[in-house]
Amino acid sequence: MLRSTEMRTWQAVGNALPTLPRWAASGQLLTWALAINPVAGGTSPYTAGTNRYLTWKSEGIRAGNVPTLWAARMSADGRSLAGPAVEL
Repeated sequence: MLRSTEMRTWQAVGNALPTLPRWAASGQLLTWALAINPVAGGTSPYTAGTNRYLTWKSEGIRAGNVPTLWAARMSADGRSLAGPAVEL
């Protein structure tokens, strides 16, 4: 993770996902996040109306796969997915 207060200089502040969630492929370098919006003690979703969503990209580095963007609705507490992932 990188952090900036003025969007010009950045400071490395650690790994956004030091422990991968169940849906991530361990050891495959396939987990990526476009932006992080902290939720107290939990994950980093975005909000649309009253629903929270998590968006991620699969790199498609295995033969026959292409990079894909995914989104899934999250539970009310922001700690798990509340529905299936949908390809964007």
